[in-house]
Amino acid sequence: MVAIGLMSAKGSPGCTATALALSAVWTEVLPSRQLLLAECDVAGGDIASGYLAGAADASRGVLGLAVTRSRDPLTAVWEQLVALDNAGNRLLLQGLTDPRQAATARTAWPQLAAAIPKLVRQAPAVDIVMDLGRLHSQHEAQELWQVADQLILVTRSSLSSVAHTQAAASELRDREPAARLTCLVVDEGHPYSGSEIAKALDMPVLATLPWDTRAANGFREGGVPRSTSPLLRSCRSLVNRLASSVTEPFVAGVAHV
Repeated sequence: MVAIGLMSAKGSPGCTATALALSAVWTEVLPSRQLLLAECDVAGGDIASGYLAGAADASRGVLGLAVTRSRDPLTAVWEQLVALDNAGNRLLLQGLTDPRQAATARTAWPQLAAAIPKLVRQAPAVDIVMDLGRLHSQHEAQELWQVADQLILVTRSSLSSVAHTQAAASELRDREPAARLTCLVVDEGHPYSGSEIAKALDMPVLATLPWDTRAANGFREGGVPRSTSPLLRSCRSLVNRLASSVTEPFVAGVAHV
């Protein structure tokens, strides 16, 4: 099982677009597996109103999980998922629609955290992408951090983005084992390179992705970009890299776009 995710310090480095791009190509690259995209940003999610254009069942999602009476976390999670494709191989746990719902959602995170070890043992394998939101968000889903094998910080290569991410990286290094921490650089070279950012953050760079405005806007507006878009091409390579490099169950946190 592979589960990946992204977390940001501040701003909009491209995390949600990256998560959606990964979900769009994941089962194409790994056809024997399923993909669960869990939108756990307590500031509110954009996928239902943007990518899905309001067409998904709004009664299912994080809030439904928070109020479920099921005693089995795995069953509770499955009951709240909506399909992103006709085959049901790409699944979504819809996030909050209003940050004022964050306090109510607190009871959802232990349920999802308890379900993850069971999800990873299912057949076919269920790979997980969790959108954990910005660091320092009130009511942040720390239970999900505890079950994550890797936390990925997303940053653009600008001075302001790297500076904010540097502070977040320092805090994470104080809280988490170094082996669990990596970063993802979007729009490398404007102006800093991946190696420069890795040195500044004292954290390895997992990958670099292009700043593909057309593809990001496509996801934001409810469509899948061209399969040849730079973002989707890069994400296929990233999925392959993750699948080939992870030998143990791997969960990573994903965050804010």
